[in-house]
Amino acid sequence: MKRYHPLEAVQEPPSPASAASAEAEPRTDASLLPKGLRWLPGAFFLLCVALGAAAVALTPEALRFPESGSWRRGERTARFERDLDAALPFREAAITTWGVLEYTLLGEGRPGVLIGEDDWLFTDEEFAVYPEEAARLAATLEEVVRVQGALAEHGAELALALVPAKARVYDDKLGRYRLPAEVSARYDAFRSALVARGVLAPDLLTPLLEARAEAPVFLRTDTHWTPFGAQVAARALAAALRPALPEDSELFRAAYETRTLPPEPFEGDLLAFVPLGPLQHLGPPPETLEPRTTEAVGEREQGGLFDTPEIPVVLVGTSYSAGERWNFAGALREALGADVLNVADEGLGPLPPMHAFLDAATLRDTPPELVIWEFPERYLPIPNGPEGDALIDEAAAAGAVPNPLPETP
Repeated sequence: MKRYHPLEAVQEPPSPASAASAEAEPRTDASLLPKGLRWLPGAFFLLCVALGAAAVALTPEALRFPESGSWRRGERTARFERDLDAALPFREAAITTWGVLEYTLLGEGRPGVLIGEDDWLFTDEEFAVYPEEAARLAATLEEVVRVQGALAEHGAELALALVPAKARVYDDKLGRYRLPAEVSARYDAFRSALVARGVLAPDLLTPLLEARAEAPVFLRTDTHWTPFGAQVAARALAAALRPALPEDSELFRAAYETRTLPPEPFEGDLLAFVPLGPLQHLGPPPETLEPRTTEAVGEREQGGLFDTPEIPVVLVGTSYSAGERWNFAGALREALGADVLNVADEGLGPLPPMHAFLDAATLRDTPPELVIWEFPERYLPIPNGPEGDALIDEAAAAGAVPNPLPETP
């Protein structure tokens, strides 16, 4: 696995001499501190050790091993670790203190987030380069083609909504970070390969880049797009689909209207990697979200009492589609002039929801005219199932991508 470290991504390419020197003596995070403060990380570590030892001495019950559970399967040690964590009185204070030091002095958060300019946060999954990536991308391409064929057997057309990485759309907010060369070429190369294989995969990158001048298309502290960004993508898909549909298509026949609701406070998922506790005001400033809702205009044609309702469009995908806050399904209804059945799911990636839909009775009994498969770019080199989970775990252990969001106690 190639490990990407942000400090390698400097603004100007180094000279051969400086590159050789940097290779001989790699820079560390502490080297970013003023010389008078470079002792701070070590001192903080020693302070944490001392406080931890004192906490254990003051809470002897934390050292008692559980009396139930299997030693062989590691149940007792896991329970002991949880109990010890819960018993240490300085744990949360230490996490908060180190989080503040990381953010204010180093401009960094916990592993999993990259802090760019103007308090823009990015998941480092978008920067990861995986082993044998070319082969994995080829396998993903073949899987998309296979899905297209499976849908065609039921008379359904596939449109792949390839969502570009937030770091690609807002590369001017990356600060000292840069996308690796392999990642930089990924979006255009994969979309071109899809088109060459006959898969309808409209360009969503260009419309999102152009729409930035009007309003944010991604959230500053979250991995997801804004409702406006989702609308931009939906309209781009509709514009590309219209000429490709047959004359008797059920699309573009109904009217839908979208309303913008009052702004509400929003806490992005990436803030979990900047643990500032009660000092959160020292971190990225609060963000607001303008929710949207989409409804049909006028009377909709009703079927008979025993008729099976037919929905011409099915949306399959990830949290970019499943999250109601982004209103991607609603934006598609308005842009396509048709009802949309949303079967997207959160926390699974793009492949499992599609596999579940292929096995569902909906496809067999009432096949749609169109299936839109929303597929975030960062998932392209990650295989489905245990192999993909192991790959992400391996990358997280190497520091290339984050672990899943920490569980809330």
